[in-house]
Formats: sequence, C-alpha cells, structure tokens
Amino acid sequence: MIVLHGTWVPLDVKGLAGEFFIWGESSTYTKTSRRGRPPKVAPHPFQANRQELIDSLKVINSERNSQIEIYKHLKNIRYNLPSRKKAPQPSERLFYNGDQDPSKEPLQMKTWEIDGLSMKHEDALKLLVSLSEFGLDTKTIRIGTDLIYWSRLSKLFLELILRQKFIPRGLEINEGVKKGNARWKILLDKMEDRITFSEMIQSIPPVCTSILQFEKCGFSKENYVFNFLDFSINECIRNWFSTSRVELKKDSLAKAWLDSLLFGKPMKTNGISLKRVSKEIASWTKSFDDDKQYTFRTSFRLDPPPPESSAAPKPWILHYHLQALDDPTLLISAKKIWKESKDVLHYINRIFYHPQEKLLHDLEKASHLFSPIEQSLHSACPVCAHLTTQEAYLFLKESEMLRESGFGVLIPAWWKNGGSKNSIGLKVKLTSKKPPKSSKGILTFTKIIDYDWEIALGKEPITKEEFENLSKLKEPIVQFRGKWVVLKEDDIEKTINFFKKKRSGTLTLPEALKLVNFSEDKKFDLPINEICTSQWISKLIKQLSREVTFPKLTQPEGFEGKLRPYQTKGYSWMASLTQCGLGACLADDMGLGKTIQCLALLLKQKNEGVETPNLLICPTSIIGNWKREANRFVPSLKVMVHHGKARLKGITFLKEAKSADLIISSYSLTHRDEEELLNIEWNGVILDEAQNIKNYYTKTSQSVRKLNSNYRLALTGTPMENRLLELWSIIDFLNPGYLGTAVEFRKKIAIPIEKYNDSEATTRLKKIIQPFILRRLKTDPRIIKDLPEKIEIKTYCNLTKEQATLYQAIVKDIINRIENESGIKRKGLVLSALTRLKQVCDHPALFLGDNSAISERSGKLKRLVEMLEEILSEGHSALIFSQYAKMGKILKKVLEETFGQEVLFLYGGLSQKVRDQMVLRFLREDGPNLFILSIKAGGVGLNLTKASHVFHFDRWWNPAVENQATDRAYRIGQTQNVMVYKFICEGTLEQRIDDLINSKKKLVKDIIGSGEGWLTNITNKELREILMLKKDIF
Repeated sequence: MIVLHGTWVPLDVKGLAGEFFIWGESSTYTKTSRRGRPPKVAPHPFQANRQELIDSLKVINSERNSQIEIYKHLKNIRYNLPSRKKAPQPSERLFYNGDQDPSKEPLQMKTWEIDGLSMKHEDALKLLVSLSEFGLDTKTIRIGTDLIYWSRLSKLFLELILRQKFIPRGLEINEGVKKGNARWKILLDKMEDRITFSEMIQSIPPVCTSILQFEKCGFSKENYVFNFLDFSINECIRNWFSTSRVELKKDSLAKAWLDSLLFGKPMKTNGISLKRVSKEIASWTKSFDDDKQYTFRTSFRLDPPPPESSAAPKPWILHYHLQALDDPTLLISAKKIWKESKDVLHYINRIFYHPQEKLLHDLEKASHLFSPIEQSLHSACPVCAHLTTQEAYLFLKESEMLRESGFGVLIPAWWKNGGSKNSIGLKVKLTSKKPPKSSKGILTFTKIIDYDWEIALGKEPITKEEFENLSKLKEPIVQFRGKWVVLKEDDIEKTINFFKKKRSGTLTLPEALKLVNFSEDKKFDLPINEICTSQWISKLIKQLSREVTFPKLTQPEGFEGKLRPYQTKGYSWMASLTQCGLGACLADDMGLGKTIQCLALLLKQKNEGVETPNLLICPTSIIGNWKREANRFVPSLKVMVHHGKARLKGITFLKEAKSADLIISSYSLTHRDEEELLNIEWNGVILDEAQNIKNYYTKTSQSVRKLNSNYRLALTGTPMENRLLELWSIIDFLNPGYLGTAVEFRKKIAIPIEKYNDSEATTRLKKIIQPFILRRLKTDPRIIKDLPEKIEIKTYCNLTKEQATLYQAIVKDIINRIENESGIKRKGLVLSALTRLKQVCDHPALFLGDNSAISERSGKLKRLVEMLEEILSEGHSALIFSQYAKMGKILKKVLEETFGQEVLFLYGGLSQKVRDQMVLRFLREDGPNLFILSIKAGGVGLNLTKASHVFHFDRWWNPAVENQATDRAYRIGQTQNVMVYKFICEGTLEQRIDDLINSKKKLVKDIIGSGEGWLTNITNKELREILMLKKDIF
C-alpha cells in the first residue's frame, strides 16, 4: 500500500524551481544500511522508493487515461514532520503491514530526508485535475491529504482560466541588465471567488508546508498558494498560446511586451522605457483589480416601461446604485449619492468612502462592456440610462458578463434562465383513459397516452394571427396580455412552421414520463413551456414522485412466510410499476430482503394468470441461493436453473423454459447463450446485483438490453459505485432512452455534478430518477422498528472447479482408508479429513499451504468480497470470524488489496497489549471498518459494537460458540440492527451438517455437546452420505 504525497516547491531546491514534488509513504518498513557515522538527518523509514512511485503514477495514468511524464529523480528533500522517536507519525490514510505496536511516545517535530520525483508543472496539473475529476483512490494506492488539497486548488484554478479570470501584472524589472519580465496573474474580482480562495488558503494541510524550504523563504500561506497560482497561469498560457496569433510590427515595445507575456522572453530596452511600460500596465489593470479596497460595488437595476397604452412606447430605465458587498439588499441610488458633497457617505450604520468617485469610475468601466451607458456619462451627475427594447434585451443577455466583472445586476424575475419560461413554446396536454389489463395481468401501455399541443407565449396560448402580429413588431421582448415575454428571432420561423403540423399524437408511458420530467422530446422542435395531464396520469405521476402512496397490496396467496411492513411496501411499489410496463430498481440495504420481495411479486403475477416465464440473471455465486429461497417462500413457482455444462440448449431449452415460471441464469451466460434467451418473450427480466451492468459497453451489458420482456427489474444495494454513468446504465436498462444517450447524460448531468458540484443538476437528477428507484436503509427509523435486533442469514456459496476437484479427491481417499480401520486410528483419520475438507471449502491455498495465488479460487472469498463492497459503500463496519489463523491472514491480504484500506486481524499469536490496541482502534469513529478475528481468540470477552455486520467465514458447528462470537457485536451498547451471515458451501458436508444442526433429531444435543466428535462414531455409510459432494451443485 502506497500513500502518495505531493507539494508545490516555489524555491530553488537542488535544481528544482517552480515544480511539483511527488513522494510516497509505504506500508512496508524500508531498512537502510549505511556505513560510518549515522547521518545528521535520517531518511524517512517508510518512504516509497523510486520504482514504487513510478509504478503508482503508471497505475494512475492507465486508470485516468492521462499521460504524465516524470521529470527527474530528487534525493534528500527535507521535511519537518510530527514524529515519534524512531519514525514520523504515519499519514491517517496509511496503515502498516504486520503487527506493529503503535507507540505511546509524545509527538514532536523532527526533520527527515525524503527521496521523490519532480514533475513538470503541466504534468502536475494533469495529475491533480484527473484525481479531482475521477476519484482519488485505487485498490493499492491512497492519495494523501496534501495531494487532495492541490487537486482541489488546481480544479478551482482551471475554472478561473475557463472564465478568463487572469490579467497582466506589472513588469518585474532587473535594472542592472536593463531587462524586464512580463507575467500574468489570477484575477479575483468576484466576492464569491475571494471567499472561496480565502477558505482554501485557511484550510491548507500542514503537510503541504512541511517542506523546509517553505520555512526558509518566509512565505505566508496566502503567498504560498498564490505563488502556485501565478506560476500555473504563466506556464499554462505560454504552453497553450499559438505564436501565429501575435501579429504586431517587429521591434515595437508592444511586441516586446507581448513576447515576454506570452512566451517568457525578457524585454530588453532602457530602464526608463521599462518603468513607463510597467506604470502604464499597472494603471490599466488597476481598474480590474482594485475592488479589494472597497466594501461596496456599483449595481444596475433594469425596470421595464409601464403596461401598454395608447401613448408612444416608453423607454426601459437602467438605474445606477451602490450596493454593499456583505448585504446585497442594501442599495443607495445614484440620485442620493450626487446629493452628498462629502468624500464619506454614512448610510444605515455603513461608511462608503469616495462614493461619487467610485460610481463614476465604475460607470466608465461598465460603458466598455455595455455601450448604451456611455450616453448617460455626458451628464455631470448620471443616475440612469434610457434604453430601447433592443438595448434592454442586449443588457439582459450580457448581464452575466457585468456580474463577472464585479458589478451587481438586478433584473426582472421573468428573465430567469434567459426568459425561457416566458418565451415562445408549447403547451402540451396528455390525456388517456386508463387501459384495461391484458389477459396476462399486465397493463398494455405500448401507445396509450394521447397528446395534443398549442403554441404559447409563456403559459398563455396564442393564436396564429396573434403570433404573426407580434412577430411584425420585430422586437426581441414584447408585451402579451400584460406580461413581458421573449420572442427570439430563431424561434419565429420554427413557430410558423409548427402551426402547420399535426397537433396530436401518441406516446408510450415512459415517453410521457420523460416529457413530464425533462420538458423536452425530439418530437417537438420548440421548447415545452407547460404540460397538462388528465386525472389518472396526474395521479400516477404523483405516485411515482412519492407525493402520494401506491396502493398497499396484501401478501400473495401461497407465499410461505410473512412479509414485514416495509417489504410489503416494496413489493407493492414494484407491482405498480411493472403493471405499467415500467422498469424499477429496488436498491434496499443488504439484508432487507430484496429477494423475497421480488419472489412475492412473481407469485402475485402467477396468481393473476401470467403464464409467460420470468428470467432472473444473477452472479453465479448466488444461483443456488435464489433457487433455495424460491423453494422455501414460493414453492408453487416452477423454477428452472440454466447454468453449467449440462444446461439445456436449442429447442429443448425453449420447451422447458416456456413451461417454467422462473428461469435462473448467470451474467456470464447472457452473451454466450444470447441466441437462446432472445427466442423467448419474457414476462419480466430481473437483474440481481445489477451493478454488474454498470459498464454499458461490456458484452454482458449489451446482451441483457436486447432481451424482450413486458417489464424489467434491477435489484442492487449499490446502484452507483464510482461514477454517475453507472447509474445511467442501470436506469437505461430499466427504461431505455429515459435519461437520453450516455453522451447526453454525461454532458447535461454527470459532468456538472461530478466536476462542478452543480446543486441544480443534482436536484434535477434526484427528481427524474426518483420514480424508478426505491432505497431503504437499515438505519432508517421507519425500517428499524420493523426489524428484529439480530437477523441471521445463511449465505450459500458455490465451490470453484478447483475446490470441487480437491474435495472429491479427499473424500475418495478417506472413504478408502477407513474401510479397514477402527478405534482411535479411524477417529483420527475422520477428524483429519474433516479439517482438510473444511479448509478446501474456505480456500485451496489454505489446504495446500503453498503460498500460491489467491484470486478467483474460492467461492466463499468471492462472495465475501461482493458483500463487503456493498457494506463498505454504505459506511458500515464488519467482523469476520474464521477458526483458521492462516485463513485470516489470507483474508487480510486480499481485503486490503481489494478495498485499499487497513484490515485488522486478531489471533492467538498476538500479545494482550496489541489485542487491546486493535480493539480500541477499531472502535474509533475514524478507525478501520473491517476486523478479522480467530474465533478462539476473538470469540469471547470483546466488545465490538461498532460493527453491524458479522460474517462466519467457516462454521464451528457448535451454535453456542458461534453465538458467543456474534455477541461481540450484538450486545449492550449496540444501537444498530446486527446482520449475521453464515457461509456454507453448497452440496458439501457444511450444508449437510448445518441441516442436521437445524433439524429436530436427537443428534442436535450430541452436536452441541461435542463439536465434531460425533462424526467419528457414525457408520461408514452414514459418513459417506455426509461427506460426498452433490452432483447438481453449480
């Protein structure tokens, strides 16, 4: 594990000037051997070496699809870090491998030498911005708080560049050699920008300024940050600017200044000329950059003329004011300002210095941005400007430019979003009678929504004659029925053509919902101003948006068990959407019973006469669990499993599938068996663990979208893991086209939210997906009251091919060897075989003990990782029990590499002191979220109530021992419901012994009393039946 660090180095440091320094902390101690005297400054003992840094940056390159070049290797850069006696305090994002005993020594500042890499500034920006945009961590790399900070600052910097917030600064003159250097600087002329950067300066992490050269230069935090920004702006412009764009006479002073500004060439001329140029530049830029000395700004308020009358049209009035920066509601009119003769204006406990000078200066500046202001400056005391309608429209369009230049702008409320709500558009009416159910119980919504439209200005309908009369005025803003509305020239011709079109048509229900939520459709060339719906459509839309509740259904007849209240609500919600032919995503927290809610829906449909089959696609590891749950809760459903080498194909598959109610298959077969699956018209297609199609472009994702069905369902606890496009992929599967194409969604929704934290886009996305996603959390008080305090779930896992082969070989060996043995020797052989079989069920590497590769070899481990992904994404913590210390070490290694975070492991070989420290670290709010424990060492005496999930990776076969282990989390002080998962390999002795434990046979007492010993006393025939591997496992 590597934690990457980096910081800006503004001074010459061993040949480094104005570049970015990258270094890293490693979770592995680096022992350095030196001859002779120890160095005055010791090397950082946990620093990553050069190759580790290069490899880490290559990983970032590949995952972010960026090209970052290493500039040079730097050695012995000195950092002043909080330290203990032998090592620096580790980063909060780092954990050390092994069982180090964290020291209790007090912290003190100490200097360490660190080797690292220097990056070119342009490469550094690429790295920093990519981290900010696409996420900050990988499985083996963590990003330090300093790099996170520079990433955020770089993102803000690029936003300023895109908004063209930079200006030239005065020359840096070297009088000795008569040279001058022109440079750029960032312009912060908006209050919001100043506040943002002030907060950034105050929040700079101490590690950023720990480099010793920072202390030597005497930089303040503000100077340090702006040194980075100034260097960034000059490097970026000089790297991006095209030389062909400079077209000035040769050897002119202006040419020399531009060459210096754009390409970094020194200006060579006499000292007097340099000083004069520098003074003129400073005078010019002062008008853009002098707001820091004021507490108020000039503001403009646009008032429209009074309503229409028989008199000649009156002008629009642009009023001038001074506005307090800290209270935008405090305005002083220009008329009042000119009445004051003093240089200081006192107004409502405020002091305004030089108000008249400020107003005139700003009006002159604003006149360059909006020329109609200039005419008013001919007056000695300008208070307003009179505008034509054309000029008023121009002002409204360019008001944002005035705001960006530091002015206040007050405009009519109807101009919000460019007057889009008060412009020419369509008023669409959606009407339809509720269609009858088909013979299959599903509502026929193929084309049931009728629409018609009429042209409207704002929300007011307008006839063709009225529109033609308004268009003849040739004004961009017109009064219509007492309201001001926008009449864009581009829309006039479209509108005239639209009057000629057919005014009605039909939409599918998904298309109608998209129209309601997006107010756009490719069927309509004009924007949609208003949508009116008939009563039942309005009711359905309110139900989908959760304004009113769906009808609560009763539990379907024949369901074996009892749905909890929240499960009944989820099942009712899915039923309502699927009856409308709409796709639904049930995204409940793990353990809330998504499976049985879905099974209840399938049983309801069967009871209503649906005869076509349903297709369920899920990970291979849970196929057996689905079949088992179906047999348990909905035994009347005919279930068929389509998986494995012996699965049916062609005509045989088609015949059997059509006679079944539910066909269960895996993601891995959707593309391989695409032809067979496409030959069936499915009632419903259901995806469990639907995050498996988060990548739209995979073959699996493409194949499931081709399947024909009346409705689609997605079950997942993590509808989005990293990017919003993952959520789009699931919604697009459920309701194709609803969120537009991937490109449209990324442009309109994903980039504004992920890159710019756009709150409006976030609110809009939440509104438009809410109808199709239902998510409940175990922490929700409304859910907690429906749950028992402890929920035990048996999680059935499949053996991999390697596990099954090893398992069968061990069984064959033991059966042959015990045929002629008895007494103590036989018992020993049986117990040895049981241990080996349990180890194989856990992981082949545990049984073989050969330090072989770990990944993709264990069904249990694969399922554990899948479940922990969801648990960790929700911010929960978990305990994982195993009776084998070696298995615990395997789990620790795999989980740390997979999730990129520390995993604690408590076992018998640790001292009591280290155990206590592990427990305390786990219980801390910011401590690790995963804790592996040996069931012997950690099964009793510990209080670990931070965890709300408990995994028994292998079974002890003594319920009392397992319950004691579970009670490390389920005990007094626990404020959450506890989910307990007991892993069982299907078709093995684990399943058969679990069945015996839960039966009411006399053997239960023996099992509880003697652990596994009872197995040594049964007959060879009984032992064979328990140990043999079932042939129909998946």
